[in-house]
Amino acid sequence: MPEMKNEAGQWVDADAGLWNPTRLDLAIRRRGQSSYALAAFLGISYRAARRMIRGDSEAPAKAIIHSLGVWLDFPDDFFTGPTLEEPPNLGHYS
Repeated sequence: MPEMKNEAGQWVDADAGLWNPTRLDLAIRRRGQSSYALAAFLGISYRAARRMIRGDSEAPAKAIIHSLGVWLDFPDDFFTGPTLEEPPNLGHYS
């Protein structure tokens, strides 16, 4: 599996496309999941899950990206797209 670093210095898997950990973070938050849930799902430590979300670890293999997509109900290629702009959190209102 050829690996390289992207412009942010994060490891990416060249075969899987440009892995974007910010999209994993977004998908986890959008689905109401947590780093602990990610760790349990992948069978890894909480610290390893946090490193994966921050982009401080090597990019996951295509099979792992597919599993994340199934678990979080996002298409596989969602995790390899550019960083998305998010609207500011304006707080809660009722």
